This record gives sequence, structure tokens and C-alpha cells, in this order.
Amino acid sequence: MRILLMLLCVAIIIPCHSQTKTDSLWRVWKNPAAADTLRLQALSAIIKNNYLHSSPDSAFILSQWLYDFAMKKNLEKYSAQALHTQARVRSIKGDYTQALNYYNTSLKIFEAISDTVGITSCLNNMGFLYIDQGNVIKATDIFFRCLKLRERTKDKKGQAGSLINIGELYMREHDFPKALEYYNRSLVIAKEINNQRMVGVTLTSIGIVYKEKGDTMQAADYYRQAIAVLKPLGDKDNLARTYYSMSSLLEAEQKYEEGIRYQQMSLELRTEIGDSIGMMKSLYGIGILYDDMHQPVQAISYGERALAIAYKQNNPRVNRNIGELLFRLYEQQGDYKKALAMHKFYIAARDSMHNDDMKKATYKEQLKYDYEKKELISKAENDAKLNSLQLVAERNNMRKNTWLIISIGISVLLISGGFFLVYSFKQKNIIAVQKENLLKQKLLVSQLNPHFIFNSLNAVQNFVMKQDTLEAGNFLAQLAVLMRQILDFSRKNYVTIEEECAFLINYFELQQLRFNNKFEYRIVIDEHIDRENISIPPMLAQPFIENAIEHGIFYKKEKGIIELRITEEDGHLFYEIEDDGVGIMAAELQKKSSGHSYESLATLITEERLYTHFSKSKNHINHIGITDKLSPNHGVKVRFEIPSQNKSAYA
Repeated sequence: MRILLMLLCVAIIIPCHSQTKTDSLWRVWKNPAAADTLRLQALSAIIKNNYLHSSPDSAFILSQWLYDFAMKKNLEKYSAQALHTQARVRSIKGDYTQALNYYNTSLKIFEAISDTVGITSCLNNMGFLYIDQGNVIKATDIFFRCLKLRERTKDKKGQAGSLINIGELYMREHDFPKALEYYNRSLVIAKEINNQRMVGVTLTSIGIVYKEKGDTMQAADYYRQAIAVLKPLGDKDNLARTYYSMSSLLEAEQKYEEGIRYQQMSLELRTEIGDSIGMMKSLYGIGILYDDMHQPVQAISYGERALAIAYKQNNPRVNRNIGELLFRLYEQQGDYKKALAMHKFYIAARDSMHNDDMKKATYKEQLKYDYEKKELISKAENDAKLNSLQLVAERNNMRKNTWLIISIGISVLLISGGFFLVYSFKQKNIIAVQKENLLKQKLLVSQLNPHFIFNSLNAVQNFVMKQDTLEAGNFLAQLAVLMRQILDFSRKNYVTIEEECAFLINYFELQQLRFNNKFEYRIVIDEHIDRENISIPPMLAQPFIENAIEHGIFYKKEKGIIELRITEEDGHLFYEIEDDGVGIMAAELQKKSSGHSYESLATLITEERLYTHFSKSKNHINHIGITDKLSPNHGVKVRFEIPSQNKSAYA
């Protein structure tokens, strides 16, 4: 009896204490005599603790109060924080476009006042939004940018968080070795600074990797370690995540009752902190476990509780899963009226993920791409004609000046000779610049391979015909990114190795889609190379990769592989492009038998570009070596080198 009374007192005191704290914060906010910053801090705490997860709409309104007051008092940091909170609300409600707009506005303010914590917080959240939108390239760029900033400011805790985010990115791409590499780096830092919360979060993430790899024993061990760390801290949010992950593992092992126990613990914690979306996921998870146990009544009960929350939340992915579960269960029970309602709910959630905005964006992106392509080709042709006319005019002027110099006579020979040498030097520079521009145009046109573009658009058409508008939109967006990269590179003499890698990854993935994953690829960069600060001419490797696909892998029956390696030695960068296709001789025979002939224009252009870029360099440049491999597998190996130079060399 005494124990029951004590528990009852605790149950009464805790809510009262929480309410008392909230009332105290409200009094501070409403007190005009209090310091402005103190009032803003009080309102921020109220929003975070009482409304952000449980009532996002209220949190948005209160954040507007916060923003208006901060702007009135010219307190930029707090106005940026208010915008950041509004972005989080939009993200919770699934409005990713508006969320990104708010984050970008908040980021600009934080950058203007050099608030590193605010900058990195915005970047992190924006990275996850880009992941949800399928823009992995943008998310990768943002996460690494955030990590570099935290390393520069020696923010150890922030570094650990960024490493977790990058690991999460690789995890979503199913690159488990890379995910484990970054998670373990985060774990080392978290232990070094004795941040137990970060240790627990990282242990859970490592457990998820092992679960996805099928190593259930390792996964369970890491989950237990995480629980042992997080439980004493009272970190309800991350402890709920760990319980949820443990339940998923137990479901995979068909230990359904134990899985329900962990899912119930996750639900209790999420209910305590008012995490509506988390509660919805946990309820759905329990419903799935009861369904696995063939207990439809209990499964329906938890599914309907999840549905009650789903009606208030705009989370299409979770709503779709709940609708699918209840539709199946109602149909099994013969309750066709409810089954029909759930089928409509499921369809509505699914369609919201493929709404008309996506179709309009896809169509708009296609029109923009077609327009840019036509403009690009037209501009390249006009510029080539203009440069040719300018070249002829300059040569005519040079001849006239030469005859004029000869007619002047011996009396002014030395002066005229000096003048001629200076002028000739300038002319050579002009011709060299024009030649380089022509090479850029040739390179640009060579990248816009009409067969590649035509087949890419066919791939988009196939997705549309299959009514897979999301995949069509993703593919077309990726193709648009590639075209913009080519346009951007055509205007630059040099790019960083990091920019070149991003371009090649995008190109490889589009070619994989075009050839139905007929090949795999690897890009291996020497770990000693500073990818952010070493500069190279753009798109040197791409022509040889295209040849490997079109003339090596294309004629191979089995699945092929292409590998690009960049190493550094004695001040030089060495490129090696290797494939296991049919080889040069076999490809030539195939082309002759089909009545086609092909000249590698891109290879010739690359040789000219190397000569133009580095002919004046003190470091000599070897010729491009192309070898037809005969053993152990057929294929072609291309090797060439360029001088290594820092980004500052051309800045």
C-alpha cells in the first residue's frame, strides 16, 4: 500500500512540476520588464518542450511571435532560430519545399552573423530533407560541407554528429562498409569527449547496419549496448528509437511476442514526449507484429489507433503503410465497407507522393532541358564560326603588318623587329585562347551524344508509360543535373577532383539505367589526394569511360565492370580507366561485321586538351597509353598522367 501511495504521489508531482515550469516560462515571456533575450529564450523553450511535436501548428504560430519580436528588437540570431523552428514544423508536416525555403532564409542570417552552430544545424536538417526528396548528391555535398566547417572550428561534438549523418547517407544507399566506417569514426570521437548520448545514438546506428546485413547477433549486441548507455541518461527520444529497432530485429527473427514488448516500450516513451509521428510508427509496428502472429483483432486495434493519428498528420509514407495493413485485415475479416475506405485512404496517401506537382515539375524540367540543349548547340555553332572569322582576320592583319615592317628598311630594323616579336607573341596567345575555346566547344558537343540523350529520354518515357512518375521525375532530374554539370564544366579550365567525381557518379548511374545495369563501376581515389583542393581539367576520363561502355561492355554478354583509379606520385596524377569488355580487336570485328565504323573523336580531343593545358608546363606529359588486355580477362586499360596542382594555382 505504501508503495502504491508513493507511485501515486510521483504521478501527481511530475505533471505538476512540468506544468509549473511551463507557467513560469510563460510569465517570463509576458513580462515586459524582463530582458529581451530572456523573454525570447523562454518562448523558445515553451515551443520546443510543449508544442513542436505534439502540436506543430501551434509551434508555427508561436515561432512567428518569436520572429516578429526578434525582428522588432533587431536580434538577428533569435529571428534566424524562429525561422529554423518554422522549417522544422514544415518538415514534420511533410511540406519539404516550404521547409527548405525557411531553412535557406535562416541559413543566410546565420551566415551573415557568423553563427557556426546555427549554420551547421541548418545544413544538417537540409541534408536530410534532400535525402527524403531523393537528391543524394545534394545531401552528400551538404553533409560534407557541414563536417568541414565543424572540423575547422574544432567542434568535436558536431563532428561526431556529422559523421553519423554521413553514415546514415551511406546506409540508405546500402553501402554498408562505408556506413560502418563513418559510424565508427563518430563512436571514437563520442567516447573521446565522453558524450554518452552520442555514444548511444551511434551504437544504435551500427546495430541497424548489422541488422540490414543479416548479422542478427551483432545487431542485438549493439542494441543492448545502446540501451545500457541511453537508459540512465533518460534520453527518451533516442531510447525509443533503439527499442523500435530492436523490435524490428526480433520481428525478422520471428520472435513476435518479445518484439511487441520492445515496441510497447518505444510507444510509451514516444507518448511521453508527444512525438505523434513516432507514436504512429510504433502503433503500426505493433499491428504488424500481431498480424504476423495471426491475431487480426489485436492487429486491427493498433492499426486503428495509428490511423487516428494519421488523420491529423501529413506523412504519406506512413499513412500508406497503415492503409495497406488495415485494408488487408478488414478484407480478411469480411468487413468490405471498411476495407474499401482503407483502400481509398491508401490510394490517397500513395497519390500524394506522386501528385500533380511532380508531373508539372517533370514536364517543366523536360521543356527546360530541351530548350537548353537547342540553345547550347546553336551557341556552340555560332561561337565556332565567329572564332574562325576572327582567326582569319587576325592572320590577315599579321601578314599586312609583316609587309609593312619589311618596307620600312634597315634603319628601323631593330625597332621593327622588336615590335614584331612582341606582336607575334600576343597573336600566339590569342590563337592559343581561341584554340582552347574551340576545344571546349568540341568537348561540350562530344558530351551531348545524341544517342545517349535519345536513349535517356526513352527511359523517361518508359517510366511514364509504367505510371512510375516518381522514378521518371528522379531520372529526369538526375539527367538535368548532368546537363548542367556539363554546361558548367565547359566554361571552366579546371575543377576540383571532388566536383569531377560527382559528375562521373551521375554519368555512370545514368548509363546504368540506360543499359539496364549491364555493368558495375568503381571510382577509387588515392586517400592521400586532397579532393577539395587539387585541380584538374574537367571531363578528362569521361571519353574513355564512354568508349568502355559503348565499345567494350556493349558487346559483352555477361555483366561487366568499369574502374577509374586516380593516384598521385612525384607531383603527378595518374589516371587509369580499366574495363573487362570484349577488347579493342573484338570490338573492331563486331563493328566491321555490322557495317559500322567509328572514330574516337573524344579521344583525339582529350589529347589536344592535354597538350593545350600542359605544353608549357615544366613537368613533361606522357602520351595516352591504351592497352588491349588478353589475360586474365579481356578488356581495355587506358593510362595517362597530368601534373598535380593545388586549387590556388588557378584561383
